[in-house]
Amino acid sequence: MKFLAINTAGAAVEAAVYADGKVFARTDAEFKKASSVLMPFIDALLCEALMLPSELDFIAVVTGPGSFTGIRIGLTAARALAQFTGVRLVPVTYAEVLSYNEGSGVRDRGSGVRDQGSEIRDQATAHKLITLSDASNGWAYVAVFDESRNCIELPVSIRCAQIAEFIVGRGLAPAVGLAPVVGLAPVVGLAPVVGLAPVVGLAPVVGLAPAVGCGPAVVGADGNPPKPAGHALSSALPANSDSHRDNAIICPDAAMEKLVLPLGYPIAPQKTDGSALILAAINAYKKRGAVDYCQAVPLYVRQSQAEESFRLSVKSEK
Repeated sequence: MKFLAINTAGAAVEAAVYADGKVFARTDAEFKKASSVLMPFIDALLCEALMLPSELDFIAVVTGPGSFTGIRIGLTAARALAQFTGVRLVPVTYAEVLSYNEGSGVRDRGSGVRDQGSEIRDQATAHKLITLSDASNGWAYVAVFDESRNCIELPVSIRCAQIAEFIVGRGLAPAVGLAPVVGLAPVVGLAPVVGLAPVVGLAPVVGLAPAVGCGPAVVGADGNPPKPAGHALSSALPANSDSHRDNAIICPDAAMEKLVLPLGYPIAPQKTDGSALILAAINAYKKRGAVDYCQAVPLYVRQSQAEESFRLSVKSEK
């Protein structure tokens, strides 16, 4: 199997070539460079793999949800290559890519350079997986996968302040201990601060929860002021609840990782070696097959900021 995979929907630009068990990958942490670095990445990867575009079995492209501009850049590049070469496309969701941050990776072939033909390996997960990606302006995209990485809840957009409620409400983490901490967040005004973390980098402000919680109107179930969110969530759980806590692993993108870290849930670190993208592409190809280039369309889960602003302006005029 030989294919090219493209991901410009997230916080980084990512391209990878899979050639008979070997992975060649390129990433750039600055997603705003997608329009200028993507095609040079593809050209360099095909040269390293000693392949022509026409030799690809298919081209996998992440269709969303994610950056509106990024999605269009990746899709345009994939469609152009597909139309020129006759190679078919495999649409992949960004949530599927994030789900492979848990239990996947590449094995170096001794050179220590991961983009020079390293071998890919896949490890099964024993947990449900919750993927979280930044939707900007205090919103997040969330999806749920089972242990076999079948999507059991399609990507939806929720407020960042509702992440803990979303996880607990689906039985993926114990509710005990949440009431004195997460449940009080809206009361003490922490929800807006947490929601802004991905945008303005205020994640460390979450650490101020004890100071806010020390007000006379805010006390825990035991009558004492609540502890920091990350600590209180773990310490409030019963001693035999470890397996309960491990019922789900959160797979966040780079922007969401800082936001959910204080909640104390198990987190899968984001892969930057191309393995998650490659494995998600293989899984999508096996499950859904390939389509003609004109059938690969963007996956938009929520309105863009411009569309939302326009809708609000029209509503205010009425």
